[in-house]
Amino acid sequence: MPVLDNALEAGIVAFVPILFAARFAPFTVDAVRRLTRPVPRGLVPFWAGIALDTMDQRADSVAAVLHGIIFGRIAPSSRQRRRITAPALIVGHTADPIHPFADSRMLDGELENAEFVRASTLLEWRFWPDRLNKTAAEFARRCWATPGRARRTSTP
Repeated sequence: MPVLDNALEAGIVAFVPILFAARFAPFTVDAVRRLTRPVPRGLVPFWAGIALDTMDQRADSVAAVLHGIIFGRIAPSSRQRRRITAPALIVGHTADPIHPFADSRMLDGELENAEFVRASTLLEWRFWPDRLNKTAAEFARRCWATPGRARRTSTP
């Protein structure tokens, strides 16, 4: 689920307010950290633990990472992507502004050895992972296969 050229606007809307808070009102990020840090992760549901870990960040680190994401290059250029020959599994789905479907299709056209699979929804891999897990496992097996070469075995 790539984040490339078409995710810029959604990234700005989602992350600039957090960057602003971390840079110009760091006490807000630090206050959230102080509130969430003492909560024992083993006592809360899995996704609540993920949310708590996400909020357990230092303001200066948050500001630095988000500054890099917003103002830096988060992915290789199109020219560089076209030179990538490694196999790639690209998962795309509609209705996600952070991982736009257009970016998935664009990347599929740019990478020489890409395999594209369309997820049914944004949440398929989270809640109904069987189909995509099977697809990813088959893709990995094909990548690791060594056709035409005998596998080396150690001799006693």
